[in-house]
Amino acid sequence: MKAPPDNSESGKRKNREPLETKFAKQPRAAIIFRGKGLRIKESEKAAWDPDVDVFFQPKAWVDRPTALKIVKTTWKKHVDECHTSADGTVEETMCLFDNLDAQTHAEFTAELKALKTISFFYPGGETDELAPVDAGYGKDVKHGVGLEMDSWLEGEGNLAKWEGGASALTASDRRVLMTMWVSAAKKKVDQKYFSLWRYFEKTGGLMTVDGSGDDQIKPTKLPDGVSEYTFVDEEAESKEVEEAAMWAAHRCAKAKLPRL
Repeated sequence: MKAPPDNSESGKRKNREPLETKFAKQPRAAIIFRGKGLRIKESEKAAWDPDVDVFFQPKAWVDRPTALKIVKTTWKKHVDECHTSADGTVEETMCLFDNLDAQTHAEFTAELKALKTISFFYPGGETDELAPVDAGYGKDVKHGVGLEMDSWLEGEGNLAKWEGGASALTASDRRVLMTMWVSAAKKKVDQKYFSLWRYFEKTGGLMTVDGSGDDQIKPTKLPDGVSEYTFVDEEAESKEVEEAAMWAAHRCAKAKLPRL
């Protein structure tokens, strides 16, 4: 794992290019609307933002069937576009999950495995502390959607349409607008490369073997009575690093790979 970027102004400029390379292509957005989606007109589907995948579920939940649809469409598109070479070789990826039923059942993980995606599950009830999406990304996207909505409402006659009346928006109109707002907000957040890095860094997603950068791991939520995260002492850490290096050397030798 490479060292975290220098967050000074000069450091940001210096590290912008490699960060853009790492974070420039994020997965597509997906929206789940309430309902079964059985009588959606083709004209509405054509009006949805092309960078957003739309799904329907009676309670707008991610149940097993919906989770499978997201993997087979949204995630597969991402793998095909961003992690597949010209000769068809698929790069191995990893997805981080909440450990919910829709994400842990065999059919779901098998579908991911077919796309060379490793499933990593957080301990139950720990996503507030450990998930990058809960470290600021989700909040930023929601805030961005609100700004897009405010901007639209400022348009002539739009507030009256939103509040109802003779020219009130239909459910179809609102779904179309939501896809546009989510798409615009997500694109803006996805361009904040240093923030994206920080979401992973502060939750331990970029933790190094040698412990460098541990001082940057600062989860937003900590257990009651805990003021900061602490780590193993230097002696124990040194032994752990040595054992990890020996094990890595053993695996490389066994697989006939060059040592890192």
